[in-house]
Amino acid sequence: MNVLVNLIGVALIILTTWFFLFKKEGPAVKVNKKIRVTVDGGYHPEVLEVPVGVTTTLEFFRKDPTSCLEEVIFPDFHIRQFLPLNQSVELTLTPKEKGEYSFHCGMSMFFGKLKVV
Repeated sequence: MNVLVNLIGVALIILTTWFFLFKKEGPAVKVNKKIRVTVDGGYHPEVLEVPVGVTTTLEFFRKDPTSCLEEVIFPDFHIRQFLPLNQSVELTLTPKEKGEYSFHCGMSMFFGKLKVV
């Protein structure tokens, strides 16, 4: 019995590690000036590609009532924005340098990526 419990525990640890470390990234969506990001069990689209030096508006629309998704955080841009349920919130930013910048929910459980090209 103890062996079975231990084997199940090890299998769950391996599965959890695989899920978080080897999760495939969704395709990048090119953004010219404005894009709508739906917040529903994560961020859709998950990867946003924006041009460097161009002011871009990200419109977040939260459908998911989960408290974790109540805010979106862009640590590299020092942005933390509350997202009310079933309302649009616009964030405007002008990336100055090329690179990949992550954003996440308030509990760091859901992630997205901003690719500046």
